[in-house]
Amino acid sequence: MMRASGRVGVLVKTFPKLSETFILGEVLGLERAGFDVVVFATQPRAEAMTQPAAADVRAEIVPVESALPGALGDLERSLALAGQLKRRGITHLHAHFVDATADVAARAARYAGATHSLSAHAKDIYLSADADVRRRLRRAAFTVTCTGFNHSYLSALADAPEHVHRVYHGIDTRCFAPADRSFTGTGGPLRILAVGRLRRKKGFSTLVRACAALAARRVDFDCEIVGYGDEQPALEAMVAASNLRDRVRLTGRATHAQLVGKYRAADVFVAPSEITEDGDRDGIPNVLLEAMSCGLPVVTTPISGIPEVVEHGTNGLMVAPGDAEALARALAVLASDATLRTALGRSARYTVVKTFGEDGSLAVLVNLLQPLVNEADVASVPGLTIAGGAYGRV
Repeated sequence: MMRASGRVGVLVKTFPKLSETFILGEVLGLERAGFDVVVFATQPRAEAMTQPAAADVRAEIVPVESALPGALGDLERSLALAGQLKRRGITHLHAHFVDATADVAARAARYAGATHSLSAHAKDIYLSADADVRRRLRRAAFTVTCTGFNHSYLSALADAPEHVHRVYHGIDTRCFAPADRSFTGTGGPLRILAVGRLRRKKGFSTLVRACAALAARRVDFDCEIVGYGDEQPALEAMVAASNLRDRVRLTGRATHAQLVGKYRAADVFVAPSEITEDGDRDGIPNVLLEAMSCGLPVVTTPISGIPEVVEHGTNGLMVAPGDAEALARALAVLASDATLRTALGRSARYTVVKTFGEDGSLAVLVNLLQPLVNEADVASVPGLTIAGGAYGRV
């Protein structure tokens, strides 16, 4: 990876956010690469818990908030951000999410005579109108997105599809590594683990129904669901109604360090992702990659970018979204076949190490950012022109 230099701004909604480990990892990676990073946040932090790695961030975190609602608030944020960019000599801004945050970034960059780029993820893509996404892509110097599925979708919308790039989220495979024990586990109940925001697209209600089916089959298991969110009361009610309180536990928030211990103690990881009625869906859940990196066999669903990672029968098992009976059958097979768990887990680890290591993903982003970070380099970037004191794509 090339050694980077110069100052780059990163625009997010809030930082650090417990569930957005991919942004934390990116900021740390850009700093390791050599960039001087300044993080701008449009919203105040609402969480007390943070990942321990947040303490390693050197970047100053600068609020660009507003008390005004809607478009007026976004305009105020844009003006505040533009002033910060000019004051700090930042000529390029990299913004996360292709939603209203992208409009704030575009406006601020234009006011400040800077360029900007975008990072698109999941619901920001699929819950935004196509016309809005197309406009946001057009204004950006480039856009990166974290799955091939997203890349195909965005490329079809973009006026210049060559400026849309697939950049997988990188995983620290040294941190997320298998325990020093046999992949076959230590006997006893099948230890099922699921991690994620408690939202409908995560499919945790399907997992609870699958656990009820496992109990009816007299399969010995223990299930832990780690996360927080709006679905928690409904999930707790499902667990109680199914008489599963002694087998299914919702254990709330967890840091990376805590998750590593949970991955290493589990026998199988479940990511039963679904597409909701409004089109919201996962990309490639980071927790799926983390679990696979820890050598866990996974059971998941073939939506969005997940088939880019998981091959049924090779490094995991696939079931149809929302199909609790199919999920229960897959888990019952793994409960009865330690040899299969071992084979899937080893293949899962190999997949992540080979394709999703953080250094390779970071190198692509660094190579895209570097020519734009220093004003002197901007004129040499194909497709960019200086007009009216601001940089824009022709």
